[in-house]
Order: sequence, then C-alpha cells, then structure tokens
Amino acid sequence: MKNTCASTHADKDRFILRFHSKGQRDMLKARAQANLRTMNAEILFLIEAGIRATKHAESLAETPS
Repeated sequence: MKNTCASTHADKDRFILRFHSKGQRDMLKARAQANLRTMNAEILFLIEAGIRATKHAESLAETPS
C-alpha cells in the first residue's frame, strides 16, 4: 500500500534566492548551524518571524490609545 500522505521535494513550491554577496550566504549558514537547522529551515523561520512581527506591529498600530 502506497503512503499518499508523504510529500516529496517535487510536491513543494520552489523559490530561487539570490544573495547580494557571499557574506550573506555565509552569515545565513552560520546562523542555521547555530540553531541546528538547515539553511532552508532557517530562511523559512526568518520569513515566518518577520510575518508575525509585522502582524503584531500592525495590530498595535490599530489599537486606539
């Protein structure tokens, strides 16, 4: 019986990321290693953290003083 719940890399959306300098890639790689994540997982973590922070800031701006 085939497991239909398992996803493969082909099932995932892909996005090509171009760094402005090699230093950016090296910083990301070091950060990912320090956090015990892959570089991909670190990028996704940072994107999600940025989205949460933006939503939080927007909700604070909407709150009447």
